[in-house]
Amino acid sequence: MIAVLPSVFIVYMPFVPAIISLVQGGSSRNIEPYMDYPILIIVGYFVLLFILIIIMQGVSIAIKVHFFQVCKNEDMRTPKGTGGYFTF
Repeated sequence: MIAVLPSVFIVYMPFVPAIISLVQGGSSRNIEPYMDYPILIIVGYFVLLFILIIIMQGVSIAIKVHFFQVCKNEDMRTPKGTGGYFTF
């Protein structure tokens, strides 16, 4: 959970200006937030987002593999240690 929260903040940070302008607008339906970001920032954001998705999937898979390794050791009653999360 601690590894996920910073990535969630990084993913949603570009949307903060749009959300603030929507809140300040009140109940007006014709709100157009500032979306004229340079193309380099947009591409960089999507590259960072893609990298974060890959890292979070790796962490998720490592946690599941470790869990199944612990379950297998308990079922077979093997006395060996299970190691860390990234040792398969």
